[in-house]
Amino acid sequence: MYGNVTWNHTTFSNGLYIPFVYQVHLPGVDKQGRNFLIDLKIDPMKYPSPYGGNLLKGLFTFYDQPNTLSWFETGLEPNDKVTWGNITESVVDNTGHIDRQYFPLYASIFSPTDRQGSHMWYQIS
Repeated sequence: MYGNVTWNHTTFSNGLYIPFVYQVHLPGVDKQGRNFLIDLKIDPMKYPSPYGGNLLKGLFTFYDQPNTLSWFETGLEPNDKVTWGNITESVVDNTGHIDRQYFPLYASIFSPTDRQGSHMWYQIS
């Protein structure tokens, strides 16, 4: 199962964003060829914390890029479902964190040499 990966901000019924609440849709295929799909609403129970706290305020140099931003969101409440092969299970949890970085320039070794736009990277643990 291939498809588009999305990481969207969740909105109220009036269209305004709900701060720090996300809807993720992660389709894929594992190395045995089984399809999987992770569909989750993720609601961090704590405000984002900047890398380095008040000292660095989330700013540091990474991959030779000054002013790279890094912050964490902890106490996640992921809810919805995970499908792996023919098994679908509901997910209701209260664990993990989101690790996020914003790079002023593109920071991937797989980028075309002419691409220099900024990008953001997310990891859910």
